[in-house]
Amino acid sequence: MMKTSSLKIKTRLVLIQITTASIVLIFISCFFIYNEIHLIKSYKTSNLVSITKETGMNCASGILFNDQKSVELTLNYLKIQQDIVNASVMDSTGKLFTSYTKKDGEQFIFSDIPKKEATEIQDSYLFIYVPIMQENEKIGTICVRSELWQLDKIVYATIIDSIIILIIGLIIALLISLKLQKSISGSILELSSTMSHIITSNDYSIRVPKSLEGKDEIGVLSATSNALLNTIEESQKTLELKVKDLDDFAYIASHDLKAPLRGISIMSGFLLKDYKDKLGSEGQEQLTLLSEQVIKMNNLIDGILQYSREGRKNDKKSSVDANALVQDIILLLSPPDNVKITIENKLPVIIGNNTSVQQVFQNLISNAIKHADKPQVEIKIGCVKKDSKLWQFYVSDNGPGIEEKYFTKIFQLFQTLKSNNSGENTGVGLSIVKKIIENYGGKVWVESKVGEGTTFYFTWEYSEMGKDY
Repeated sequence: MMKTSSLKIKTRLVLIQITTASIVLIFISCFFIYNEIHLIKSYKTSNLVSITKETGMNCASGILFNDQKSVELTLNYLKIQQDIVNASVMDSTGKLFTSYTKKDGEQFIFSDIPKKEATEIQDSYLFIYVPIMQENEKIGTICVRSELWQLDKIVYATIIDSIIILIIGLIIALLISLKLQKSISGSILELSSTMSHIITSNDYSIRVPKSLEGKDEIGVLSATSNALLNTIEESQKTLELKVKDLDDFAYIASHDLKAPLRGISIMSGFLLKDYKDKLGSEGQEQLTLLSEQVIKMNNLIDGILQYSREGRKNDKKSSVDANALVQDIILLLSPPDNVKITIENKLPVIIGNNTSVQQVFQNLISNAIKHADKPQVEIKIGCVKKDSKLWQFYVSDNGPGIEEKYFTKIFQLFQTLKSNNSGENTGVGLSIVKKIIENYGGKVWVESKVGEGTTFYFTWEYSEMGKDY
């Protein structure tokens, strides 16, 4: 098959238009043919059913008086209908009363006669079964076997007509396309090549040649493209400066802001150790509270830094074995003896960065351990395959549960459901989980019942083992 890339743009555009027109016309033609065939079959069947019913009514008196000759004469009128090959009249017991066979036709014995009116097609024949009634009492059944060759002839004629109309329509579409198609010069090719190179190299300092700029559509597009590239290049430089500022802020926050906290922590510890007796219970309590607030502030700074860096990392995506990773996380967390963590099925290999995936699972599992309120804590981890691209993971627990009105709040930055002075709960963990998952094109949500437990669900992209991205 000839590659379309070897054709001129004008020819390719004409081919696209003709292909589109062909698909539309073929679809319309198929719909027309289907509709016509359905109408023809319905009409033909309805007509033959009406004839059969009328013939059955005329046979009723003959059946009542056991006048076989009268019924036979009535059936002979069916020879007017060239399609009808065989007809039989059965009495109320299903026994053959009399029959009709078209001239030069073969005898046919009707079997498996339905009790109610019915039509069916078998071996290119239409079978019609109509009960013969007399004062709401069934006294017999008339059976008709009709050929479908005339119907097939009409159907074939309809198909041929549709094909002819289709061909004429395509010819007209081709002529119109050729007539309306404007000549496309090589400037559009150069413009396309330049833009493709910019996108591939990610170098926004490249410009469309000035020679392509002009007053026509291509010239305006070239000038607009250059103006857009200027804006993108300036925005990129501004963004790089802002990212550098953020990195500088992260350095200051992780060193200068945390240094006084370390001093406060050391000093409060020193006071508690050396002046414990002089401080009294109230003073000790205040210093202990101060130490807890220092820990909380330290964890909060770490959480903010982690949240701000997420999404700005350019780590290479690769295949991550979620099953092995979760097992390592469980060992790292070293859950208490009363906590049972179960991986319900083998977790798959997914696309991502090892650290990011670890943050998601570690946050969800540690939250389940942290908020447990049962003597025996059960945490279950598993997944199901949603489609060829996505896995749906879940981390469930039998903890206190979450009210539905807080389902959105818990994923917001600094939002916690209860006060915690220990410093463990900063309201950042689930925000980071949400940000990581959404950065990888997934989504996260929660389902929970108060007193019964909570399940966090999230989706992640599928990866083949060993394949890097």
